[in-house]
Amino acid sequence: MRSFLPAPYGKNTPLSDGNKISDIEDIEMNIWSNGVGIKGKIDVALRTTKNRIIPLELKTGKSSFSIDHHAQVLMYSVLISELEDEKLDSGVLLYLKDGTETIVSPSVADLKGILQTRNGMARFSRALNIESFPEPKLETRFCGKCQFSRHCTILQKVATTKSVKISEEMEKFSTNLTYHLSEKELAYGKQWIQWTFMEWKADRKRKNMEGIFMEKPQQRESHGTCLSNLVLERSERKEDGNIWMTFGRQNKEKLPSNVLEISELAVISTDEIVAIQTGVVVDRQETFITIKTDKEFSKRLTTIPSLFFHLDQYTSNASFPMQQNSIINLLEDSPEAKRLREFIIDLKEPIFGSLKKAEIEKIKPIVKKLSVTQAKAVIKALAAKDYLLIQGFPGSGKTSTIVGLVHCLVALGKTVLLTAYTNSAVDNMLLRLKEILPSEIILRIGGNYSTSRLEEIKPLLLETKLAEFKDKKTMLNQAKNMLLKTPIVATTCLTAGNHNFFTWRTKFDYCIVDEAALALQSSVIKPLLLGNVYVLVGDCRQLEPLVVCKEAKEQGMNISLMEKWEIIAEKVNGIVKLNQQYRMNSKICELSSEMFYDNLLQCATKDVANQTIEKFDEEMNEGKEEKVPRDLKNLILSSDISDSVIFIDTLSRSSDSNSFAQTTSSTSSKSNKGEVELISRLCQIYLSSGFPSSSIGIMSTYRNQVDELRKSLPSSIETNTVDQYQGRDKDIILISLVHTSISDLDYCNESLLSERRVNVALTRAKKKLILVGCLESLSTIPLMKNLIQKIENVYKFNG
Repeated sequence: MRSFLPAPYGKNTPLSDGNKISDIEDIEMNIWSNGVGIKGKIDVALRTTKNRIIPLELKTGKSSFSIDHHAQVLMYSVLISELEDEKLDSGVLLYLKDGTETIVSPSVADLKGILQTRNGMARFSRALNIESFPEPKLETRFCGKCQFSRHCTILQKVATTKSVKISEEMEKFSTNLTYHLSEKELAYGKQWIQWTFMEWKADRKRKNMEGIFMEKPQQRESHGTCLSNLVLERSERKEDGNIWMTFGRQNKEKLPSNVLEISELAVISTDEIVAIQTGVVVDRQETFITIKTDKEFSKRLTTIPSLFFHLDQYTSNASFPMQQNSIINLLEDSPEAKRLREFIIDLKEPIFGSLKKAEIEKIKPIVKKLSVTQAKAVIKALAAKDYLLIQGFPGSGKTSTIVGLVHCLVALGKTVLLTAYTNSAVDNMLLRLKEILPSEIILRIGGNYSTSRLEEIKPLLLETKLAEFKDKKTMLNQAKNMLLKTPIVATTCLTAGNHNFFTWRTKFDYCIVDEAALALQSSVIKPLLLGNVYVLVGDCRQLEPLVVCKEAKEQGMNISLMEKWEIIAEKVNGIVKLNQQYRMNSKICELSSEMFYDNLLQCATKDVANQTIEKFDEEMNEGKEEKVPRDLKNLILSSDISDSVIFIDTLSRSSDSNSFAQTTSSTSSKSNKGEVELISRLCQIYLSSGFPSSSIGIMSTYRNQVDELRKSLPSSIETNTVDQYQGRDKDIILISLVHTSISDLDYCNESLLSERRVNVALTRAKKKLILVGCLESLSTIPLMKNLIQKIENVYKFNG
């Protein structure tokens, strides 16, 4: 490669077609083409002495000159032609192992075949169902060595006979590969593959990624998916080589708060070029946003005058193929898959053994530090032969339980795959483990872009650990040893089994899944296949797996594996309930305990039960304008435990004023500006009384209401949806319920006030819980009527 580069980097040797390289235009050039409907990332874009840009594709193996490699280079030539003058140039294919270079010249016949194949794939991706697959081949001579033969034959079996015509030869081949599966197992596979397609389709419609091509940036911003017309304020290269780019408006005005939060992926575009590159949000303030990328902008941007950038939210669809692949893996002919099918599909009961005396002695010092229920859960998990469920009630210390269990397993010489549905949950567990265990025995896979705690987690990352091996003679053995023998490996459910690391590590003694009640069954299959004993931790009384497609949800896609196993586990004492909580005082705890936990949820200590907000300093508020009536102010500042839960009735239905009327946005999300104003006043009282902003949390079930609240509240007060607050807590929580029905025809989406969501909302506050809403309107919903009847302090607010 170096010989082709210009001086001083190389000898500037001509390519085989006589062209010479004058410069490197870009590395990993990102192109999203709406002309041919293809996304591409070109290894190297070269500028020649003829002032043309051509693609260079690098291959690490020996030269093979395969059709696939030629087709790839041809498509890159097409993509580059759209950036220039639409004239097609040749591309370069370079095999690094033997240094062989070849020129790939475009031909009409080749391009026609490639685009026809692309269009066939696009037809399937548009339909997204089993029936849209092309018919299988008539002959099977190439199928034996095909890495996707299992996928192909299972899809043949689950597709309807009307839509798939199969030759006798192919029928025999597919039957041989699926003979081990019962009708019940095939039915399970078919159901989940169909559900995943349905959800994929619904999710694609909701995200509207086509908008980045079809709509102007200002339109996308009005839909809440884009930050438009930004300027690049500064670009800084960090020690790790990443580039931090900070964008803002020219006039320093506030940016919309409802688009792009920390850890989300962003697509960076201009008016002329879509998706120059992508990056992750690392900082988000009122007037600027910072994106971390792996490289600087390409040279092509220097020719564009008055450059404005647009940042679009980007959510990958990669999770859906991963989930379908998990279903296929579950149906494989292997001992691990057969065993897991028995538990998931046949609902086989788990069995338990007992600990040896020597094992008990080893873990005794660790278990002593846990509460009674936490210790019970850990010991039960260590005795499990198959699986155990740990139901973590709100504030019960499930993370402490998981950390204690992992500590015990390491002490007993066991290996652990530690997973969770989200990166933040994985990192929370690792931060706790780092306090008691050396970093050398913990390995974090993935999360190097999405985690918001990269600096704290960085020493545990696979990339960091591999970079520590400097000696060329020993680095290979050191790397192998680290990959195969590190006792604790942590990652998300979807990354487990889909990362290359898991081709090295295919088995662990234990697989622990946190947030198990939040994860789809298809999301947890891969990590469970890697474990011998499964421990699922979560709470099926809190949020369920998110399913966008209404039809799939009604059919049961939203039932997590933890919920599916609950009834079976109850029969054999295979579930431990962590019912002692360390978060809420007794009055707040009582609400959730009575409504959702059959009075099982209890305060762990008297100190927890009796905690209230501190008495405020009267002198701090002296002479200040009253923001709300004096009696309401006294109520919200009261340190009497009987005043810990308050419902403020806005009286919107019975009042002539429309100040508390709800409005609906273009996205069908509701807001209520009267409630925004009232909550803003209440927050000002708390702040002026000396309460730190970090002790106050605001939530609503409606995304649009959260956006309105953020506009009127200090950014230091955490304001989020109920769903985003799961797993978090504050001393003081204020909830905006929004719904105010001026007439009986006004519709309230009761799914936003479901039992699980209301349970999460009620259990985030430690010392003071304030609900704001219209009592009469909310009482039309049975669940809310029952809740309000249990609240002793109902304050009638007359504006």
